[in-house]
Amino acid sequence: LHDNCVVCERLEISEAKDHLNENDQLVMLANGSRESSVSIMESDERPEPSRTAISRLCKHCGTCEDEDKRFLICGHSQCPYKYYHIRCLKTSQIASFQKQNNHCWYCPSCLCRACFLDRDDDLIVLCDGCDEAYHTYCMKPPRSSIPKGYWYCLQCNV
Repeated sequence: LHDNCVVCERLEISEAKDHLNENDQLVMLANGSRESSVSIMESDERPEPSRTAISRLCKHCGTCEDEDKRFLICGHSQCPYKYYHIRCLKTSQIASFQKQNNHCWYCPSCLCRACFLDRDDDLIVLCDGCDEAYHTYCMKPPRSSIPKGYWYCLQCNV
């Protein structure tokens, strides 16, 4: 679905140091794997989910889902975050769910926040301030190429 996706290609999993509890026992996750962190991807490895995705915690507030705090789940197969409380998202971030005629919602890090379209993944740039994604041609002003170094969206650049 997202072959040659620039956003996905920028993700890399680096093994976190083994965590020991107070009894010097290795702490393992529920699925039996060690906890990992996300950084830049250099190979064809698929990114592993973050701690919040593995533990089914909201990426924004870090708490679990309950009756008063329902999740929207990112439909991107390689999203490292996955879970977002509806109440933790801005209306514009939820709008992509209503604009699409399918049962799939993409989180702010996986879908252009300007046009809400899942296309041209090689032209997507993540804001270094808030992790929201934008196509280069949807930026204000539009860009013809991926910026080198840090890039900030209009909200974070203020």
